[in-house]
Amino acid sequence: MGEAKRRAAIAALDHAAIDARLRGLGIDTSEFGFYDQPSFMAQELRNGEFLAQYAHWVASRPRSPEYDARVRAIVPRLAGFIADLFAERGMRGSCVHASSMLPSMLERMGIWSFGLKGALTMEVPSRDLRRWLATCDHRTSPNAELGHS
Repeated sequence: MGEAKRRAAIAALDHAAIDARLRGLGIDTSEFGFYDQPSFMAQELRNGEFLAQYAHWVASRPRSPEYDARVRAIVPRLAGFIADLFAERGMRGSCVHASSMLPSMLERMGIWSFGLKGALTMEVPSRDLRRWLATCDHRTSPNAELGHS
């Protein structure tokens, strides 16, 4: 078994386990944005880290080549549109706004996604690309929003 097939098999097992756990909690994972379902929100109230389960589910879900091609066609266009709109309106540094808007827009377009917040390293080994977003802000109040999203 090649490395890519091995990773895909591990991801499929991981996804099945996450999916079974969520469904066992009464969460319908077939719906986009299932993080808004009452069952999911009840779990989130019990555990503030529970929202990460949505990201794990989305990241591990099986995808087809057709789906991936559709994502590659839509996401850059939508992200470019949002970036242009924000630049036009002088909204520099509005990454929190963008990361809140984009997942909802993508869900309506039939594309699974999730927002990220905090420090992040992104890599595309096939293109020798690596980018970092470092969080260096310090929370000044309990309701403060930090860093990049």
